[in-house]
Amino acid sequence: MNRAALRREAAAFRRRGDLLTDLFAAGTDLRGRPHAGLKQRTVSYYEANSYSPASSHQCFVCQWHFHSRARLAAAFLIAVPAADPHPTAAAIGAICDACWRSESVSEIEISATRLLHRVCPGGRFPHTRTINPD
Repeated sequence: MNRAALRREAAAFRRRGDLLTDLFAAGTDLRGRPHAGLKQRTVSYYEANSYSPASSHQCFVCQWHFHSRARLAAAFLIAVPAADPHPTAAAIGAICDACWRSESVSEIEISATRLLHRVCPGGRFPHTRTINPD
């Protein structure tokens, strides 16, 4: 997919409105969750590309850049359009292991909401489901 196609897909994603979100620990078995295949592919792609020196992926709580490998992604936030019964695109963010262990669930959810508003300004996120850190 070229840059123009990626931009069109991102614009269409933003126009779709409300998002269904899922926040879960890395390594969570996604079988049985809505859109499990798409979510697993999104996580796999993110993990494969997060630790390269050119990556701009960062923790959405503390903004730590994952390319340094000093911290790893401990949890993922994935959003898919609520209006699309068979989504082909998902937005993803990650939380570093330090924030996942030390931040409160409410702080993580506040940071997640900030991130989601950047992806979908004015959107609503009615089905956020959080699996609490151990």
